[in-house]
Amino acid sequence: MPPNPAAPVDEPVKVLVVDDRPENIYAMELLLKSLDVTVVSAQSGQDALRLLLHHDFAVVLLDVQMPEMDGFELAALMRSNRKTATVPIIFLTALSREDKHIFRGYESGAVDYILKPVEPEIVLSKVRVFCQLYAQQQELVREIERRKQTEEENVVLIAEIQDALAERQAFNEALSEAKSRLAVILESMQAAVLVVDAETRTITDVNPTMANILQQPAEEIIGRECCSFLCRGREANCPVCELAHMQHSTEGVLHDVGGKDIEVLKTAVPVVMGERLHYVANFLDISELKRLQREMLQAQKLEGLGVLAGGIAHDFNNLLMGILGYAELAMMEVQADTKLKRNVERIQTSAQRAADLTKLMLAYSGRGSFEVLPLDLTHLVEEMASLLEVAASKNVSLIRRFAPELPPVEADATQLRQVIMNLITNASEAIGDRNGNITIATGLKNCNTTYLELADPSPSLPPGLYIYLDVSDTGCGMTRETLKRIFDPFFTTKFTGRGLGLSAIQGIVRGHGGGIVVKSEPGIGTTFRILLPPSERPVSVPQDRRVRIGDWQGSGTILIVDDEESVRELTKLMLKRFGFTVLTAEDGARALEIFENRPSEIDCVLLDMTMPRMNGVETFRAMRKIRHDVCVLLTSGFAEEDASERFREPGLCGFLQKPYRLRELRGKIEEMMQSRSPE
Repeated sequence: MPPNPAAPVDEPVKVLVVDDRPENIYAMELLLKSLDVTVVSAQSGQDALRLLLHHDFAVVLLDVQMPEMDGFELAALMRSNRKTATVPIIFLTALSREDKHIFRGYESGAVDYILKPVEPEIVLSKVRVFCQLYAQQQELVREIERRKQTEEENVVLIAEIQDALAERQAFNEALSEAKSRLAVILESMQAAVLVVDAETRTITDVNPTMANILQQPAEEIIGRECCSFLCRGREANCPVCELAHMQHSTEGVLHDVGGKDIEVLKTAVPVVMGERLHYVANFLDISELKRLQREMLQAQKLEGLGVLAGGIAHDFNNLLMGILGYAELAMMEVQADTKLKRNVERIQTSAQRAADLTKLMLAYSGRGSFEVLPLDLTHLVEEMASLLEVAASKNVSLIRRFAPELPPVEADATQLRQVIMNLITNASEAIGDRNGNITIATGLKNCNTTYLELADPSPSLPPGLYIYLDVSDTGCGMTRETLKRIFDPFFTTKFTGRGLGLSAIQGIVRGHGGGIVVKSEPGIGTTFRILLPPSERPVSVPQDRRVRIGDWQGSGTILIVDDEESVRELTKLMLKRFGFTVLTAEDGARALEIFENRPSEIDCVLLDMTMPRMNGVETFRAMRKIRHDVCVLLTSGFAEEDASERFREPGLCGFLQKPYRLRELRGKIEEMMQSRSPE
């Protein structure tokens, strides 16, 4: 046997930067210098396409506005070419923040859309993630190639042994010894092996791995015809016969083998044994490697959706800031018991529900924060009535059966709303285009051990009283096989990328100390029952957030730094009502100019975290160089935990999440002013 060739040296991970401006390319090369990657650049779409066709890249950082061929066109060409179709694309552009540009970026196949000027930490983080994914994919490919080489070497070794047996037929002892060696090799191989007589298609030998896959003893497999045994007489689909004609390695699927489908790397080698030609068919199980590859691709898609959801929620919070804030200011001007007051209260209620929806989007993107309180489950579902009507199809009737005066449950309202909305969506899709009913019900049930054995997770739920939420549909139902897998990650009977996923719903319910009971029959429908333990605390009543004229008044000068004009103007009106002199800046650069001219006059700075030209971190650092004890209150549409992760600078006076209310703003300012005033 010839010696193995030397293992190839791993090529460095490459990143392609496409921008028609050399200075932008140079800046990106400096930024990516900290990563262990090779940066390749192109100043036009045509040059980039040529590089992509001749080299492998982990990720492409692509400018949108370029002459001759813009970024959207290049992305479309990449997606239409098999070699470049799966290369991740991140748009880096100074194009406007309009949704139509962002959506066009994602529609053209991008995994992210970052506006210039970029935040270096974000770009480094994104590039690092895709380079790691690329390295993992390359390692998987190398592992498959290594296994291919090993198994091909083993097949060649088997062929050599069979040749030796053919040459030494007259020597029975030598033949017996060679067969013993063959048996040892077959038993030690990770791949499943069948040896088949080429003329009769009869299986003459099998190794333990193949016997385990077929779930039959080796003695019951040997002597059977491969076509009738492996594919029920359809020779064209017989994996052994197919390989006999190909005689090279290929990927495929063994269908319905041992009750399941197995993804394999298939190889067959013709070998003369005695005076007869045989095929040694080799099947290496690569199901796990293929599953990991699919999960990585799915994770990339989910990450892109999460980034989009988080960005939309962040911008939507700025809009809600204006609606809620101006409504509060209006409430302070209207008289009691007037029609106008009732209308403004309705505006506040609707805007607050919209703010709750943005929490759902932030939670989906991994940037949300949660608060567990005693809640009335029936009241929570009733509040969602209008949303549930929208979630269900027009051909579906929504039936409500709510039990009154239920004990409260300890839960986070945002997470429970996620669970309810997704169960309604799943039920509606199960009904499809047919007419049907979805019933949502609440109640109290005393559950014994026998009943709780039906729940997931059954071992951890103690018997006793549980509050339940039922979502029942008259849809297509599920088979027993499907029911066994509905909580598996990435399992779906629909197209991928839709909905929360039952595995995530399962995680939320478990996190609340509850369980899920599922009953379903094909053609009849499905019922999901969510079981939650009752709380001993009374239902939490929201505090009155209205601010009365004559509340606390302050004095001094406050600088508001925010790129949203509506947020600046609203906050300015709020602070003036509290007695402050207010300065405003539309970005960090302008704020720094104002602060340099009046450093001792400004008592506090309300600083937005995400802004063009100069972000919150850079602005804060520059202000502290001018005046070390500057009092800065950070504001953001993201939750405090996520903002703290991004804003690691020490010395902040506080944090205020958008959309904030008049009372919340006043409380933070009052707290900061009192803490800074001398005793």
